[in-house]
Amino acid sequence: MLFGLVYLYLAFEPSHFLLGSYFLLSLGLVYLLAMAVLARRYWFSIPFRGVSLSCVAYVGAWLVSAA
Repeated sequence: MLFGLVYLYLAFEPSHFLLGSYFLLSLGLVYLLAMAVLARRYWFSIPFRGVSLSCVAYVGAWLVSAA
């Protein structure tokens, strides 16, 4: 949860620090993909669907912000 709160703060920061850093954007994607792997392996299907949906939304937002 702390990881998500830090990214939420960086996303709403007026200087757009998060959108200018490909390392931080990639780190967020790697974290979501790792959570998707864990959800698929150890949890039920509903958490996996939720994490997969958030991965798709994250990549979509990244593509929209790059354009």
